Amino acid sequence: MICYFLSLFFLNGEVAEVCFCTYVSFLFFFFFTSALFFSNNRKVERKLRGGKLLPGGWHTLEPVPAKKDPMNANDVLTVISPDDGKRFRINIKGDIGRLTIGRLKQCLATASSYSVPVADQVIKFNGTPLTRDDEVCAAYGIMNGSTLTVEHRANVDPTTDHTASFVSPHRQALEYQTIRQQEEILGDEVLGHDNTLQVKIDQLQDQVEAAEKKKMKIAREKEKAERELARLRLQEEVAEKQKRRLTQLREREAQRAARRAADLAARREQLKAEEEATRAVALQKLDNERLRASLEQERAEYEAEKERLAKEREEYERRAKEREVNIRKKEIEIEQQILAAERDRRELELSRLVSHQNRLLYHERVGKPPPPELTHEGMRRGEWSGNDPFSLPVATPEDKNVAWGKPQEINNNNPPNQQWQLNQKQSYRQSDARHPSGPIKSEENATANAQFEDTYQNRPRPPRAAENVVKMMLPGRDNFALAHDGNNVYNARENAIDNLVCMGRDLGLENTLEFDNNNTCVISVDGQYNLIVTFDATTERLYIYSTLMTNIPHDPVLRLRVYEFLMEGALLGREMCGGGVGASIKNDFILLSSSIYLPTSLPTTLSTLAPQFLFSLNKWREKLGELLSTVDTQKMTSPSKNGHSTIEDTNELDSRHTPEEKAPRRIPSSTRSSRTQSAESGAGRPVIGIEATDSVMINGVPSRHNGGVLVVNVGGPAALAGIKPHDIIKKIDYKRVTSLRQFQREVSRLIVGKMVPVVVERSDVLHTIFIRVGSA
Repeated sequence: MICYFLSLFFLNGEVAEVCFCTYVSFLFFFFFTSALFFSNNRKVERKLRGGKLLPGGWHTLEPVPAKKDPMNANDVLTVISPDDGKRFRINIKGDIGRLTIGRLKQCLATASSYSVPVADQVIKFNGTPLTRDDEVCAAYGIMNGSTLTVEHRANVDPTTDHTASFVSPHRQALEYQTIRQQEEILGDEVLGHDNTLQVKIDQLQDQVEAAEKKKMKIAREKEKAERELARLRLQEEVAEKQKRRLTQLREREAQRAARRAADLAARREQLKAEEEATRAVALQKLDNERLRASLEQERAEYEAEKERLAKEREEYERRAKEREVNIRKKEIEIEQQILAAERDRRELELSRLVSHQNRLLYHERVGKPPPPELTHEGMRRGEWSGNDPFSLPVATPEDKNVAWGKPQEINNNNPPNQQWQLNQKQSYRQSDARHPSGPIKSEENATANAQFEDTYQNRPRPPRAAENVVKMMLPGRDNFALAHDGNNVYNARENAIDNLVCMGRDLGLENTLEFDNNNTCVISVDGQYNLIVTFDATTERLYIYSTLMTNIPHDPVLRLRVYEFLMEGALLGREMCGGGVGASIKNDFILLSSSIYLPTSLPTTLSTLAPQFLFSLNKWREKLGELLSTVDTQKMTSPSKNGHSTIEDTNELDSRHTPEEKAPRRIPSSTRSSRTQSAESGAGRPVIGIEATDSVMINGVPSRHNGGVLVVNVGGPAALAGIKPHDIIKKIDYKRVTSLRQFQREVSRLIVGKMVPVVVERSDVLHTIFIRVGSA
């Protein structure tokens, strides 16, 4: 078809018709010959597959090859039985070399004319027996057209020559007869193919004659088409002339239309100019009217503004009076807060005086002289010679100069007003540090706060004696830590703050380390150790804590062994950096702690102690790890008394390696959550058994509870009274609770054995529950 279309394109029509007819004839002859050839092959194959006895004693078999390949031609294999003179012709679809000897025997056994079983068949090729059934024919050189012999195993004599039967005259006659029969079959096939080819040639000649007739018909149609083409060309010439005439007419009409459009545009411009002039006159009139109206409006606004200014003046005077009243009110509230803070400091100082007297009394009873620190402290608090421990002046609430952390003026030349201002200023500074969220920082009292700050800053600022003491205690000076001038009392809190500052400077921190509201600071060292530094004002010590073990073993025997190991290490204290260890059974951790006595320490003591503390912490962690690993190994390897591992040992080892136990427990970085029972530990102290907090972690961000504290855990009297976890305590003993520190202070003021009302919020409903205060 491609040749036909190419001939139509490049050659004239007559030559193209001849090429087309020739191409069609060739295709028809090719397909007819192929169909006839395949048809004869199918017939012969059907004859051979019939399994009938062909002339000359031929039998046909069709075994299934090892792997059929439909693209390959059929292979023929001849098998002769010398015993009965039968011949078997096997047609194999595929490669005969891949057919195994065993498969060939199975095909012979399926023939109805050969009844020898597979086990008794002996196949020979060129007189050589083929004994291995798993070998393929290609291994013995068997190919298409090869002749094999099959005999019964009983008729084969292994001692005789294998080629004797092959060269016998009877077998040679059978071979010659087989060859003659094959030649006759091939001759019949050649004759049939010649006849078929002659029929195809006759058919192709008929097709060529039909193509010649069709060619003549196409030539006549071509002449007719040429005459029609000439007539169409003539019509096209006439149409072209008509088209040119119409084009000329359109050009003339376009010129006339252009002239009319120009005239219309000129007229339109003229009308537009007239409309613009009329619009300008109208706009001018509107502007004049608008200007007149605006003047009238400005006059009215001026009168209204005049009245508004008069009202604002009156409102400003009224607000100024209210602001003065509010300022005075806030000043009164501040004074009340200052007085409350002063009262707390006095109570703390009284507690310290009692503690100091108790220590002096203890040394007096044991018959030992008091240490220099106690003697010096007594001399600082009053005129005491140090000989009589009972001659220490008793602190009274009226004595304002013995409050802790406030300088005591020895010189009485200062006027009383200046002394009161100095005490009030320092009290305000400490009260602001304790209560950062006071009414002064609210938005409604911003004005009052600013005015109070201005008044406060204008007051005379006395020199901070504690700063001078810290400067005297810095390294490189030969001054004792308790050295002070003649005007000020030693301040332990400022020494603790200076220790934190030096610690942060040695660690290279950008921000200064500070204590929180609970006098606690959490320091993370290299992301591996969390040091909790806490300042205790009563004992004037700086305590250092860190977790030594985050999960206490559940096995009592192993737990006792850990306790004995730690107690033996803490026997003298020097193995644990001068401190000791403590365990929290409920929270499941063990702490390593140490302390610094601030009156005899320098600002750099904490920085010096921290590396030693971390070294001791790491050493004891390794020792505990070795102890636990040794115990685990002994439990896994050593049997029990009866020779078998106990179930308790296995469960203990399994529980220690559960994912929950593997996850290390962390002490919370914020110490806002504390246990009232632990905080109030001591003989005769009030206890209600509530563990509370005023801050929670929401998505990793600390959030505070407003208007109460959240109950975390309950035990003791609170559990008996009906307090539940997740309750919010609003009031205790008719006093409102706003922070955890206030909650702890109110609990410490309770009376043991008294029924105390507690207002809690549960599911947005307020409940009043009475709790009997216990003692620790």
